[in-house]
Amino acid sequence: MDGKTPVTLLHEYLMKGGEVPDYKLVYNGVGTHDPLFQYEVSAKGMVAIGKGKSKKEAKHDAARCLLLKLKDDNALEQEVAVVSPYEHSLKENAVGQLQDFCTLHNTASPSYELIRDEGLAHAKVFGIRCRVSSFFTEAEARTKKQAKQQASHLMLLKLEKCLSEGDFIATPDSEKPENNDLINKACDVTKEAYNKVLLERTNDKISSCRLGTSMSNFSGQFLENVLPLSETLRTIADKDDSFFESYQDPEELLTTILTQLDYHHSYEFVQTRTETEFLCFLQIKELNCANFVGFSTSSNVARKSATVKALQFLSCMSKI
Repeated sequence: MDGKTPVTLLHEYLMKGGEVPDYKLVYNGVGTHDPLFQYEVSAKGMVAIGKGKSKKEAKHDAARCLLLKLKDDNALEQEVAVVSPYEHSLKENAVGQLQDFCTLHNTASPSYELIRDEGLAHAKVFGIRCRVSSFFTEAEARTKKQAKQQASHLMLLKLEKCLSEGDFIATPDSEKPENNDLINKACDVTKEAYNKVLLERTNDKISSCRLGTSMSNFSGQFLENVLPLSETLRTIADKDDSFFESYQDPEELLTTILTQLDYHHSYEFVQTRTETEFLCFLQIKELNCANFVGFSTSSNVARKSATVKALQFLSCMSKI
Protein backbone atom coordinates (compact mmCIF):
# COMPACT_ATOMS: atom_id res chain seq x y z
CA MET A 1 0.00 0.00 0.00
CA ASP A 2 3.05 2.26 0.04
CA GLY A 3 2.64 5.46 -1.93
CA LYS A 4 -1.16 5.35 -1.98
CA THR A 5 -3.20 8.34 -0.91
CA PRO A 6 -5.55 8.29 2.11
CA VAL A 7 -8.58 8.41 -0.22
CA THR A 8 -7.33 5.32 -2.08
CA LEU A 9 -6.44 3.46 1.13
CA LEU A 10 -9.84 4.14 2.68
CA HIS A 11 -11.69 3.15 -0.47
CA GLU A 12 -9.77 -0.14 -0.85
CA TYR A 13 -10.28 -1.05 2.79
CA LEU A 14 -14.03 -0.37 2.80
CA MET A 15 -14.56 -2.17 -0.52
CA LYS A 16 -13.46 -5.41 1.14
CA GLY A 17 -16.61 -5.21 3.26
CA GLY A 18 -18.79 -4.04 0.40
CA GLU A 19 -18.94 -0.49 1.71
CA VAL A 20 -17.93 2.85 0.22
CA PRO A 21 -17.10 6.08 2.09
CA ASP A 22 -19.59 8.93 1.99
CA TYR A 23 -17.97 12.34 1.41
CA LYS A 24 -19.71 15.68 1.91
CA LEU A 25 -18.36 19.17 1.38
CA VAL A 26 -19.38 20.94 4.59
CA TYR A 27 -17.58 24.25 4.04
CA ASN A 28 -16.76 25.91 0.73
CA GLY A 29 -14.22 28.73 0.94
CA VAL A 30 -14.40 29.77 -2.72
CA GLY A 31 -14.29 33.54 -3.18
CA THR A 32 -12.42 34.31 0.03
CA HIS A 33 -8.94 35.83 0.13
CA ASP A 34 -7.51 32.80 1.93
CA PRO A 35 -9.80 29.91 0.91
CA LEU A 36 -10.33 26.99 3.29
CA PHE A 37 -12.41 23.90 2.59
CA GLN A 38 -13.83 21.21 4.89
CA TYR A 39 -14.90 17.71 3.93
CA GLU A 40 -16.81 15.21 6.05
CA VAL A 41 -16.44 11.49 5.46
CA SER A 42 -18.44 8.75 7.16
CA ALA A 43 -18.13 4.95 7.17
CA LYS A 44 -18.59 2.07 9.63
CA GLY A 45 -20.53 4.37 11.94
CA MET A 46 -17.64 6.80 12.24
CA VAL A 47 -17.32 10.39 11.04
CA ALA A 48 -14.23 12.48 10.39
CA ILE A 49 -13.71 16.01 9.10
CA GLY A 50 -10.72 17.21 7.12
CA LYS A 51 -9.51 20.69 6.23
CA GLY A 52 -7.43 22.00 3.37
CA LYS A 53 -6.58 24.88 1.06
CA SER A 54 -8.37 23.04 -1.75
CA LYS A 55 -11.26 20.60 -1.97
CA LYS A 56 -8.90 17.77 -2.86
CA GLU A 57 -6.62 18.50 0.08
CA ALA A 58 -9.59 18.64 2.46
CA LYS A 59 -10.91 15.33 1.11
CA HIS A 60 -7.54 13.62 1.61
CA ASP A 61 -7.32 15.04 5.12
CA ALA A 62 -10.80 13.73 5.95
CA ALA A 63 -9.88 10.26 4.67
CA ARG A 64 -6.63 10.38 6.67
CA CYS A 65 -8.49 11.31 9.87
CA LEU A 66 -11.00 8.49 9.40
CA LEU A 67 -8.23 5.97 8.74
CA LEU A 68 -6.53 7.05 11.97
CA LYS A 69 -9.82 6.53 13.84
CA LEU A 70 -10.17 3.08 12.31
CA LYS A 71 -6.62 2.24 13.37
CA ASP A 72 -7.28 3.39 16.94
CA ASP A 73 -10.46 1.30 16.95
CA ASN A 74 -8.48 -1.69 15.64
CA ALA A 75 -10.86 -1.87 12.69
CA LEU A 76 -7.98 -2.06 10.22
CA GLU A 77 -6.68 -5.58 9.71
CA GLN A 78 -3.12 -4.40 9.10
CA GLU A 79 -0.94 -1.43 9.90
CA VAL A 80 -0.76 1.12 7.08
CA ALA A 81 1.18 4.34 6.68
CA VAL A 82 -1.36 7.11 6.22
CA VAL A 83 0.44 9.96 4.49
CA SER A 84 -1.46 12.64 2.62
CA PRO A 85 0.11 14.06 -0.56
CA TYR A 86 -0.40 17.45 1.12
CA GLU A 87 1.51 16.47 4.26
CA HIS A 88 4.42 18.80 3.46
CA SER A 89 2.51 21.34 1.42
CA LEU A 90 2.86 25.06 1.90
CA LYS A 91 0.03 26.56 3.88
CA GLU A 92 0.54 30.13 2.66
CA ASN A 93 -0.30 31.33 -0.85
CA ALA A 94 3.22 31.57 -2.31
CA VAL A 95 1.88 32.17 -5.83
CA GLY A 96 0.02 35.27 -4.69
CA GLN A 97 2.95 36.46 -2.59
CA LEU A 98 5.31 36.14 -5.56
CA GLN A 99 2.93 38.09 -7.81
CA ASP A 100 2.68 40.84 -5.20
CA PHE A 101 6.48 40.94 -4.88
CA CYS A 102 6.93 41.28 -8.66
CA THR A 103 4.33 44.04 -8.84
CA LEU A 104 5.91 45.92 -5.94
CA HIS A 105 9.42 45.77 -7.41
CA ASN A 106 8.35 46.31 -11.03
CA THR A 107 9.79 43.03 -12.32
CA ALA A 108 8.48 40.70 -15.01
CA SER A 109 5.40 38.72 -13.99
CA PRO A 110 5.98 35.06 -13.03
CA SER A 111 5.40 32.40 -15.67
CA TYR A 112 4.98 28.67 -15.05
CA GLU A 113 5.71 25.58 -17.13
CA LEU A 114 4.81 21.94 -16.49
CA ILE A 115 8.07 20.00 -16.90
CA ARG A 116 7.12 16.64 -15.37
CA ASP A 117 3.98 14.51 -15.26
CA GLU A 118 4.82 10.96 -14.24
CA GLY A 119 3.53 8.05 -12.20
CA LEU A 120 0.40 5.98 -11.82
CA ALA A 121 -2.93 7.66 -11.22
CA HIS A 122 -2.74 7.16 -7.46
CA ALA A 123 0.91 8.24 -7.17
CA LYS A 124 1.42 11.08 -9.62
CA VAL A 125 4.44 13.36 -9.47
CA PHE A 126 4.33 16.77 -11.13
CA GLY A 127 7.18 19.17 -11.81
CA ILE A 128 6.69 22.90 -12.31
CA ARG A 129 9.27 25.45 -13.48
CA CYS A 130 8.80 29.06 -12.40
CA ARG A 131 10.44 31.93 -14.28
CA VAL A 132 10.79 35.59 -13.40
CA SER A 133 12.93 37.50 -15.89
CA SER A 134 16.20 35.50 -16.09
CA PHE A 135 15.61 33.58 -12.84
CA PHE A 136 14.36 29.98 -12.73
CA THR A 137 13.24 27.63 -9.97
CA GLU A 138 11.79 24.12 -10.13
CA ALA A 139 9.76 22.04 -7.70
CA GLU A 140 8.01 18.67 -7.60
CA ALA A 141 4.93 17.58 -5.69
CA ARG A 142 2.02 15.16 -5.79
CA THR A 143 -0.24 17.80 -7.32
CA LYS A 144 0.32 20.53 -9.91
CA LYS A 145 -1.01 23.14 -7.52
CA GLN A 146 1.45 22.24 -4.77
CA ALA A 147 4.36 22.04 -7.22
CA LYS A 148 3.46 25.54 -8.40
CA GLN A 149 3.29 26.77 -4.82
CA GLN A 150 6.67 25.23 -4.01
CA ALA A 151 8.31 26.68 -7.13
CA SER A 152 6.84 30.10 -6.31
CA HIS A 153 8.12 29.85 -2.74
CA LEU A 154 11.65 29.03 -3.96
CA MET A 155 11.51 31.90 -6.46
CA LEU A 156 10.39 34.31 -3.76
CA LEU A 157 13.34 33.29 -1.57
CA LYS A 158 15.73 33.69 -4.51
CA LEU A 159 14.45 37.15 -5.47
CA GLU A 160 14.47 38.37 -1.88
CA LYS A 161 18.08 37.21 -1.56
CA CYS A 162 19.04 38.98 -4.80
CA LEU A 163 17.33 42.14 -3.64
CA SER A 164 19.10 42.07 -0.27
CA GLU A 165 22.46 41.58 -2.00
CA GLY A 166 21.79 44.40 -4.45
CA ASP A 167 21.61 42.21 -7.55
CA PHE A 168 19.73 43.57 -10.56
CA ILE A 169 16.29 42.17 -11.33
CA ALA A 170 15.37 42.94 -14.95
CA THR A 171 12.12 44.73 -15.66
CA PRO A 172 9.82 43.61 -18.48
CA ASP A 173 10.77 44.62 -22.02
CA SER A 174 7.43 46.38 -22.44
CA GLU A 175 8.24 48.69 -19.52
CA LYS A 176 11.74 49.60 -20.65
CA PRO A 177 12.10 53.01 -22.32
CA GLU A 178 13.03 52.88 -25.98
CA ASN A 179 16.75 53.35 -26.53
CA ASN A 180 17.48 55.88 -29.27
CA ASP A 181 21.26 55.62 -28.95
CA LEU A 182 21.80 51.93 -29.57
CA ILE A 183 25.33 52.04 -30.91
CA ASN A 184 26.56 54.06 -27.91
CA LYS A 185 25.25 51.34 -25.60
CA ALA A 186 27.08 48.63 -27.51
CA CYS A 187 30.62 47.61 -26.67
CA ASP A 188 33.66 48.08 -28.91
CA VAL A 189 33.17 44.60 -30.33
CA THR A 190 29.67 45.60 -31.40
CA LYS A 191 30.92 48.72 -33.17
CA GLU A 192 33.58 46.73 -34.98
CA ALA A 193 31.00 44.18 -36.09
CA TYR A 194 28.72 46.97 -37.29
CA ASN A 195 31.51 48.57 -39.32
CA LYS A 196 32.38 45.16 -40.75
CA VAL A 197 28.79 44.70 -41.89
CA LEU A 198 28.82 48.10 -43.61
CA LEU A 199 32.16 47.35 -45.29
CA GLU A 200 30.92 44.03 -46.63
CA ARG A 201 27.77 45.66 -47.96
CA THR A 202 29.62 48.46 -49.78
CA ASN A 203 32.00 45.92 -51.31
CA ASP A 204 29.07 43.92 -52.67
CA LYS A 205 28.58 44.46 -56.40
CA ILE A 206 24.80 44.72 -56.22
CA SER A 207 24.93 47.23 -53.39
CA SER A 208 27.89 49.29 -54.58
CA CYS A 209 26.34 49.99 -57.96
CA ARG A 210 23.61 51.97 -56.14
CA LEU A 211 25.74 53.89 -53.67
CA GLY A 212 25.74 57.00 -55.83
CA THR A 213 21.94 57.23 -55.97
CA SER A 214 20.50 60.13 -53.98
CA MET A 215 17.62 59.45 -51.60
CA SER A 216 15.17 61.46 -53.69
CA ASN A 217 16.13 59.58 -56.86
CA PHE A 218 16.02 56.29 -54.97
CA SER A 219 12.49 57.06 -53.78
CA GLY A 220 11.34 57.74 -57.31
CA GLN A 221 12.95 54.57 -58.61
CA PHE A 222 11.39 52.59 -55.77
CA LEU A 223 7.88 53.82 -56.56
CA GLU A 224 8.31 53.27 -60.28
CA ASN A 225 10.19 49.98 -60.41
CA VAL A 226 9.79 48.21 -57.07
CA LEU A 227 6.35 48.95 -55.66
CA PRO A 228 4.41 47.44 -58.62
CA LEU A 229 6.13 44.08 -58.01
CA SER A 230 4.55 43.47 -54.59
CA GLU A 231 0.81 43.43 -54.13
CA THR A 232 1.24 43.01 -50.38
CA LEU A 233 3.48 46.07 -50.16
CA ARG A 234 0.87 48.17 -51.93
CA THR A 235 -1.75 47.17 -49.36
CA ILE A 236 0.34 48.49 -46.44
CA ALA A 237 1.51 51.71 -48.09
CA ASP A 238 -1.02 53.79 -46.15
CA LYS A 239 -0.45 52.17 -42.75
CA ASP A 240 1.04 54.14 -39.87
CA ASP A 241 3.84 52.97 -37.57
CA SER A 242 1.47 51.68 -34.87
CA PHE A 243 -0.02 49.19 -37.34
CA PHE A 244 3.28 47.34 -37.65
CA GLU A 245 4.11 47.61 -33.95
CA SER A 246 0.92 45.74 -33.08
CA TYR A 247 1.05 43.32 -36.03
CA GLN A 248 0.95 39.73 -34.79
CA ASP A 249 3.67 38.27 -37.05
CA PRO A 250 5.67 41.09 -38.70
CA GLU A 251 8.44 38.72 -39.80
CA GLU A 252 6.02 36.67 -41.89
CA LEU A 253 4.68 39.87 -43.48
CA LEU A 254 8.19 41.09 -44.30
CA THR A 255 9.19 37.72 -45.77
CA THR A 256 6.10 37.74 -48.01
CA ILE A 257 6.92 41.21 -49.34
CA LEU A 258 10.61 40.50 -49.94
CA THR A 259 9.79 37.21 -51.67
CA GLN A 260 7.48 39.05 -54.06
CA LEU A 261 10.26 41.59 -54.72
CA ASP A 262 12.89 38.85 -55.07
CA TYR A 263 14.88 40.59 -52.34
CA HIS A 264 17.20 38.84 -49.90
CA HIS A 265 17.47 39.59 -46.20
CA SER A 266 19.28 38.26 -43.15
CA TYR A 267 19.46 38.84 -39.40
CA GLU A 268 22.69 39.18 -37.46
CA PHE A 269 23.14 39.43 -33.70
CA VAL A 270 26.23 41.15 -32.38
CA GLN A 271 27.77 41.12 -28.93
CA THR A 272 26.89 43.79 -26.37
CA ARG A 273 28.35 44.67 -22.99
CA THR A 274 26.21 42.17 -21.11
CA GLU A 275 24.69 38.78 -21.82
CA THR A 276 21.23 40.16 -21.07
CA GLU A 277 21.18 42.69 -23.94
CA PHE A 278 20.77 41.85 -27.61
CA LEU A 279 21.50 43.96 -30.68
CA CYS A 280 20.03 42.68 -33.94
CA PHE A 281 20.86 43.99 -37.44
CA LEU A 282 18.43 43.30 -40.26
CA GLN A 283 19.99 43.61 -43.71
CA ILE A 284 18.11 43.72 -47.00
CA LYS A 285 20.80 43.10 -49.59
CA GLU A 286 19.20 45.10 -52.37
CA LEU A 287 18.53 48.14 -50.14
CA ASN A 288 22.01 49.26 -49.23
CA CYS A 289 20.74 52.66 -48.09
CA ALA A 290 18.97 51.25 -45.03
CA ASN A 291 20.02 49.20 -42.00
CA PHE A 292 17.45 48.20 -39.43
CA VAL A 293 18.44 47.76 -35.80
CA GLY A 294 16.60 46.16 -32.89
CA PHE A 295 17.75 46.33 -29.28
CA SER A 296 16.25 44.61 -26.23
CA THR A 297 16.90 42.34 -23.26
CA SER A 298 15.24 39.59 -25.31
CA SER A 299 16.65 38.29 -28.60
CA ASN A 300 13.14 37.69 -29.95
CA VAL A 301 12.06 41.23 -29.10
CA ALA A 302 15.23 42.68 -30.66
CA ARG A 303 14.63 40.69 -33.86
CA LYS A 304 10.98 41.76 -33.97
CA SER A 305 11.94 45.41 -33.42
CA ALA A 306 14.31 45.35 -36.39
CA THR A 307 11.62 43.70 -38.52
CA VAL A 308 9.03 46.32 -37.58
CA LYS A 309 11.42 49.13 -38.52
CA ALA A 310 12.03 47.53 -41.91
CA LEU A 311 8.29 47.32 -42.55
CA GLN A 312 7.82 50.93 -41.47
CA PHE A 313 10.56 51.98 -43.90
CA LEU A 314 9.05 50.03 -46.80
CA SER A 315 5.62 51.47 -46.05
CA CYS A 316 7.02 54.99 -45.95
CA MET A 317 8.85 54.48 -49.26
CA SER A 318 5.62 53.21 -50.83
CA LYS A 319 3.55 56.30 -50.10
CA ILE A 320 2.73 58.09 -53.33
